[in-house]
Amino acid sequence: MSAGRAHMKDMPAVLLAVLALFRTVFGRVVGTGKMLRSFVQALRSGRTGRKSLGSAPRARVQAWLNGASDRALLHAAVGNDPSLADVIRMVHPKPESPEREALFAWIFGRPCEVARLPRAEQDWLSFKAIGVSAVPDVPFRMCTQLELSTDHWAQIGTYGPAEIPLRVSHGR
Repeated sequence: MSAGRAHMKDMPAVLLAVLALFRTVFGRVVGTGKMLRSFVQALRSGRTGRKSLGSAPRARVQAWLNGASDRALLHAAVGNDPSLADVIRMVHPKPESPEREALFAWIFGRPCEVARLPRAEQDWLSFKAIGVSAVPDVPFRMCTQLELSTDHWAQIGTYGPAEIPLRVSHGR
């Protein structure tokens, strides 16, 4: 087993919540949107001795959301309990650009200026509406509710893992 890899699924998020070492180790533990959602779920469950995020965890989650790449947020937007929209509602990050504001609106399912969305989301919206072009490079779970051909599934298979660890800068 290499350093930093315990292969215990959500255990790092639970331990982070229990130990409350947010400022010190948050960036090492939370590298993906799934881990971010697991961390928030662990805190909110009450099993760690608290049911709210509090100021330090809230600031770390806000920093993650503002520092994450568009691709990392796209991958984080797939999943529930809590969903990425739920996490955003809990911590109220201030979008740092009109593009990030549009992306947050899209994650919430609110109307947004599509031209400000990242290219992958624009391509997905177009594919969803028309369905005749190449499948966009998005998490395959975004496409599962669509009617896809065998060729579409073959294209999806070339994209690789559903969630790739995408490190972000968290600041201090």
